Amino acid sequence: MYESVKLKEIQSRVLNAMAEGPEWIKPWAESMPENALTKKPYRGVNALYLSLAGKTRSEWGTVKQWKRLGTQPKPEEDANFVLSHFPVKANGFNEETGEHFQYTLYIERYFDVYCADQVEPTGSFFKRAVTNRFQNSNKVDSFIKRKKVSINYGGDSACYNPVVDRIYMPKPVDFFGTETDQSRDYYYTTLLHELVHWTGHYSRQNRLNHHVIYTAKDEEFWQHYSFEELIAEIGSAMLSAHFGVSKGVREDHINYLAIWMSDIKSDPEILLKAAALAQKAFNYLLPRQKVRKRKKLSMK
Repeated sequence: MYESVKLKEIQSRVLNAMAEGPEWIKPWAESMPENALTKKPYRGVNALYLSLAGKTRSEWGTVKQWKRLGTQPKPEEDANFVLSHFPVKANGFNEETGEHFQYTLYIERYFDVYCADQVEPTGSFFKRAVTNRFQNSNKVDSFIKRKKVSINYGGDSACYNPVVDRIYMPKPVDFFGTETDQSRDYYYTTLLHELVHWTGHYSRQNRLNHHVIYTAKDEEFWQHYSFEELIAEIGSAMLSAHFGVSKGVREDHINYLAIWMSDIKSDPEILLKAAALAQKAFNYLLPRQKVRKRKKLSMK
């Protein structure tokens, strides 16, 4: 079986971060990695990998891209990388039926990238004004309202119930019982976490097996549940970075860490799958705006 060397590196970095405790994903939530030249955010497992590189800046680029911005990586700096998979058509033959067929292979490629921390502080990139792209909590409130999510407030725990398609949240004032920035951030990151679960409903992305009756002793239930929690953890980090909300640490996720680490050790592709599904949920909640091309007016 083919094993990706680069995926092994990603696996190692994530496991090392998880070993540090429940705040392992907080660096990603603080700032979403983006390309320095195109300003496009990195997606899926690439965003997760770069965010855990221990850098203070969020902008990344290849050597060629940094040269276009008038600078270059410092000689002593080591590169990180981003993965890409290119589809290639291949021909196959079924010996039993004698039929020829076509199928798609995905060829893995990687590109070395350097963070803005690692390049010479010269060129057009460093002449740009640093803009504050973070948004306040009012933006999150209006975003939630536009999604028309059914939310019940009260009680002492947060969860999403796919059977009734409803999120249950404690009242905002019950988060640490104070009006500090920390308590507000914890409230919003918890709500964004449950919102990622909300995207898994069968009427949306059909990710949750809520139609299957499980008992608490079913191993399949806990495997599915812990995987869904990893998706929601990554997805809420992406949303937190988008809205500029500092990622809170959920105490219940301390219990999931051991399960996640065990699963990722046995199969590093779990990271790819979880990050891809989290990205899909993020894209569902924040679809890209399509830019319409204006028709040229002819002068007659």
